Amino acid sequence: MGCSASKSTLIDGQKLEDDIHNKFGPKKVSTHDLSTPKSSRSRKSSASSSSSHGSVKSSKKKPTLVTKEMIVEFQSTSHIIQRLERKKTHNLLESALKKQTEILNDLKLTEQQHVDLQAKTKKEHEDVVSLKEMKDSSSVSQYFGSTEHFDQQLSKEEEEYIEAKTEEENCHKKLLELREQQTKINAQVETLTTDQQQITALYEQQDQTLDGIFEGKYGSDLEQQLEDECDEIGDKLERVELIKQQWSRAEASADAATRQLDYGCKRWQDVMKINNASYAQVRMQAMTETRNYLLAAQGNLVSVQRLVKPVQVPYCNVDETNTLGKAINFIFIDAMSHDRQHHALNVYRTTQQRSVMLLRWVTAVRTNKIAEDSSQLRAQNTEVNKKLRTERIRLMTEKVKEQTGQSIDIVEEDDDDDDDADVIKSALVIEAAGIDESEGLQDRIKEATDKKTDAGDADETGESMIAAATGDDDDDKPKSLDELAPQPTKNELFGDLDSIMAEYKNQQHSLVNEQDAGRARQQSDLQEKLKRRRSRKMKKTALENTTTSS
Repeated sequence: MGCSASKSTLIDGQKLEDDIHNKFGPKKVSTHDLSTPKSSRSRKSSASSSSSHGSVKSSKKKPTLVTKEMIVEFQSTSHIIQRLERKKTHNLLESALKKQTEILNDLKLTEQQHVDLQAKTKKEHEDVVSLKEMKDSSSVSQYFGSTEHFDQQLSKEEEEYIEAKTEEENCHKKLLELREQQTKINAQVETLTTDQQQITALYEQQDQTLDGIFEGKYGSDLEQQLEDECDEIGDKLERVELIKQQWSRAEASADAATRQLDYGCKRWQDVMKINNASYAQVRMQAMTETRNYLLAAQGNLVSVQRLVKPVQVPYCNVDETNTLGKAINFIFIDAMSHDRQHHALNVYRTTQQRSVMLLRWVTAVRTNKIAEDSSQLRAQNTEVNKKLRTERIRLMTEKVKEQTGQSIDIVEEDDDDDDDADVIKSALVIEAAGIDESEGLQDRIKEATDKKTDAGDADETGESMIAAATGDDDDDKPKSLDELAPQPTKNELFGDLDSIMAEYKNQQHSLVNEQDAGRARQQSDLQEKLKRRRSRKMKKTALENTTTSS
């Protein structure tokens, strides 16, 4: 990776890396500092800063004496920078900050929903209690006409209470999951911020070295041209790599959702098979576990929708995940009726099959569209970086000969462009919450499903219902790759990269100008303050002279 000296000029790269790490990082900072523009590989911003500082400084810097050791250190710093760049720290941090904001917004919304649902559950419970208190009073016939009518109304109110209570519990579980995710993402942001600080410090060190050697200018027109090309390709690569990372995380979330839906469907089939009243507690545990897995799957599918935006998913879209959410809210009511069990299983199973297609579609887009562009840009980026390093080393060696008359030879090594860049940090997939007394649950379920009801209708109400619900349906079966929905175009995935990069550069240029203007104002304020201080001192001196002469 990068250039390295001949054997006579090699230094201990690990020792240098340790020294740099001790010197430049890590430092504790606030994430609010991350709103500043991203550190650039180019020296345009530093050149601009130098010119603005030059307006207030009258002294001229002495030219830097270029040495062999300085060149070797520059090479090693470049080596470390590129190795750190492969970790995609900036992209990971940008993605983590986005996720952090999403979680914070979801938390605020879910906390308010939970408060509202608690009030709704309380009201539904009061309605049930009120009706039960009326049962033995004369008002029953007055309001309902008959006991049968009253029982129907009571049953309806009880269902509404169960639905409200289930919805409240589901919301509470989502709230707990969001708080856990917030803890994880905050830790990720803190770690990535430290990593970003280290590479930013290395960029600054490299800029200072180049500015010192070339006196704040470019060493040659070729260096400037290669740097411009390097910035352009690097910005495009960073954009593509960010999209690739988002889709890789979407793939992980879709995979988790598919597995959770599959488990939820199987556990719901166990619920349908348990008909012996002696195993009511086991049945309730199976229902609760089904609910937890379906909730986690729904959350992961929603994550996929967000991660691939602005592309719209062709499977498990917002309407489908909302339908799944409503089915989850009715899960304990659905368990009471054979017909509703059948309908619920169809909903879960259809969503599971479409999640399989979603996973295949996301994987196909990532490998066929995004990875190809990423690989091409990475190769271009490696090539132009190597050319830029070669030109800078050539210019530095010329400086050494010009200043000292000494000729030195620097040997370059090939770039170690491995696949470590593809390693994606934890996608923060949502895991299903556990249930109480889960140990040995599978054995208890097996025992319960082996028992027949007293009426001997287990086959009719359990196995036969499952067979009917899981019958062959070619329309619902996962499709082959050729039959999947069309993949998005590159414009839909990346946007117009040239226009986006142009706008990005304008934004960065504006931010740098604002910073320079701010520094200029600070210098102006300082000069004014010094002027006032000198004026006060002169007045004081004049007063003392007058007093003395008197």
